[in-house]
Amino acid sequence: MGGPVGKSLIMRTGTLVIDTTATGGAVDGDLPATMFGLTRILDCAQIVLSDNSKVYPAGPSADGDSLIVGGGASNAPMDLPNGTYYLTVKGY
Repeated sequence: MGGPVGKSLIMRTGTLVIDTTATGGAVDGDLPATMFGLTRILDCAQIVLSDNSKVYPAGPSADGDSLIVGGGASNAPMDLPNGTYYLTVKGY
């Protein structure tokens, strides 16, 4: 499956570390596409805590400029707690 006309899809798989001073993933802009070497995020797999004890739903913001993490109260966007996470992001 290809990306938008003239663009190739890129899949990034890696580790995301949220430290004590970060508030990663709550709202549009917290985890920008550029952080993953992308212009736009099109899709994201679940985000998994490195010890496999928690899984967080995630997806692109409406404009694709950043990644948003869900699962807060009433499924509202939420901050990822401090920790090391594994994730896969697809975009261009």
